[in-house]
Amino acid sequence: MKSLLIDTSGPLGFIAVAEEGGLLGFTTLPQGPTLSKTFFPALKKLLLDCAVTPTQLAYVASGVGPGSYTGTRVGATAAKTIAFGRALPLVSFCSFKAFLTVEKTPTLYLCESKARGFYLFKEDNEDFISEFLSLPLLLPHLHQTEQIVGHDLKNLQERLAPHFEISSCKWQVASLNLEHLARIVEQKFLRGEYASDASLELIYLTN
Repeated sequence: MKSLLIDTSGPLGFIAVAEEGGLLGFTTLPQGPTLSKTFFPALKKLLLDCAVTPTQLAYVASGVGPGSYTGTRVGATAAKTIAFGRALPLVSFCSFKAFLTVEKTPTLYLCESKARGFYLFKEDNEDFISEFLSLPLLLPHLHQTEQIVGHDLKNLQERLAPHFEISSCKWQVASLNLEHLARIVEQKFLRGEYASDASLELIYLTN
């Protein structure tokens, strides 16, 4: 059972092909004004390299953000188009899940919103929660974690330093973990957690 995973919400987007929860191949897509033009050529090459045709796909999975308005929509629109055109189930996932470290250390995945708040993603009792928080509501979560993962650590640290002892936890630049993501979306698909009408609810950093 083969699948296509897409996300372009963050600084480093990606397209990946998986089979039975294992990664067959992937390509990265840096953000920029040419993203929409380079997406489908990159997808075509990836499918060719993986020897997979669109007719072999069992489902499509798409990141829903949080991310920039334009960037998030490029990948999401492509995923919706492919899923709708081939009548495939569409699995959605929080874009933070592409960067899970799978460590046992209590970890927060954090990014700033243009609305002066923060998007937080963390594991909670073997489940995951994602929410938008103002700085005062974020601080208790910071005091309970041992590690913070994010894309732009310098800006995060500068923003938080007046309110939080940033040396009290480990800081790690977010890096893709697509093997783990492939397993996560495969399990969602097997549980029937997908849209049959190619619908997605996107989350933008401007919120």
